[in-house]
Amino acid sequence: MSDIIFCGDHFGSLSQCITLLHNHKESKIFYLISANDDMLLDILNKMQSENLFEIILFDYRLYADIQNAEKISNNICEYFQMLLKEKNIDINKVDEIFVSNSGTYCSFEIFLMLVGKEYTLVEFSQNEFYDRRLLYTIEQYKSISTAYKELITSLGAVIGNNKFCKRHIYIKGSKIDHTLPGKISVVDFSKKLKLLPIEYKRKILNVYSQNLCKQINDMEVLLLTNSESLTKKALSNANNYVAKTIAPYTILMDIIHCNTNDFVIKPHPYGNFDFETYFDKATIINKAFPIEFVCLIKKKIKQAISIETSATEKISNIIVDNIKLSRFFMLYIHEIIDLYCIIKMIDILKLRKVYLISSHAESLMQIVNLMAKTYIKNKSNIVLVNPSQYKSNEILGKGILILTLEKNICINYKLNPLKLFFIRKQIDNDSTISNGTNKAYILNDYYNELIYKYKNKHIFYYSKIQVEVKSLLEV
Repeated sequence: MSDIIFCGDHFGSLSQCITLLHNHKESKIFYLISANDDMLLDILNKMQSENLFEIILFDYRLYADIQNAEKISNNICEYFQMLLKEKNIDINKVDEIFVSNSGTYCSFEIFLMLVGKEYTLVEFSQNEFYDRRLLYTIEQYKSISTAYKELITSLGAVIGNNKFCKRHIYIKGSKIDHTLPGKISVVDFSKKLKLLPIEYKRKILNVYSQNLCKQINDMEVLLLTNSESLTKKALSNANNYVAKTIAPYTILMDIIHCNTNDFVIKPHPYGNFDFETYFDKATIINKAFPIEFVCLIKKKIKQAISIETSATEKISNIIVDNIKLSRFFMLYIHEIIDLYCIIKMIDILKLRKVYLISSHAESLMQIVNLMAKTYIKNKSNIVLVNPSQYKSNEILGKGILILTLEKNICINYKLNPLKLFFIRKQIDNDSTISNGTNKAYILNDYYNELIYKYKNKHIFYYSKIQVEVKSLLEV
């Protein structure tokens, strides 16, 4: 019997392992995975009991903080040789090896190159090889030493840019990078999962409860979340604004599904957000259920909602309405509530058009369009304009409002504008946004006198805050 190893530093690699190796019935499959969560380990052990694979647990971050390259190399080799020896595996006699990296640690890939063993690299998310995203984000990892980063670069790890990577497996729809070595394969993982033999599908679903399968079968709206660690990184400049790390998701659901609890939450495999506190009536499914497995149960999902995650790519063929927000939503979270209040003003004041002057107009477009689609009849009623394109004398007429959230723009135009104040008040100890006040600056000679007296309140149910909006002419 031959040996095959599939190594993934992320739980999403589980479906990749099963999809690629299910027909190797005469081989012994070892699944090398990093997991220390009880819920994930429980599912992995159950799958092992179903003879889908044999588990080898490893710590993918080990030795990444060491400052000496030679010591890193020696430690990595000793570590994986020890793990493999415990399973009576001789790395030189393993027939095939697959690696799937979701980050830049890639310790097992480093080990393979150090011992001179060929392998196949599986793409983690769409266009990962072509865009080099993992390599470009390596400097964001403060826990990785300079020596470790230099070792990764010199070996050509992460994207398999070395002589030992004999094949790259791309996700269907990805751009192909022909500069990378080895053979090229393209796999439609979602389609291959659906085509698994019935008995194999049954083995997979047997490890999950019947109730979970029913919850997935019944769901229409799905919220897919990221991990706390990645969310914290994106919110690092918003510490004075954000009270709880879960804030991006409470705000997002406030502006999309403000008065409904009819949705399902799929937590990140390595996440521990307190969803029960904020979404008490929503259905929260097992985080150890890979999102790709939804295709084994559900044919169509009415709507999927996510922020900065590749999860929706993996089931995009069954999603009708895919609301996929970028990292920008978290980077500019301090503007989201203000934008919502401004859009609500359009119908309240019967404004013909609102022009929002913003230095990041293009990035805001997706968020504004999403809210406009939900709350105003004609989304063309709000227009985003870059400061360099703004000419006040060209935007005239009744029912038109020109404003900005950026004080510097007012200074540049030497304006003394009417201000809109967005006053945030926490209404619960678990509020996800802090108390405080933001401002918007009205740049034109407004023709609707109601703006002088404008006053309104908005309750953000999931975020547990109240926002009072009022105008004030500052002399």
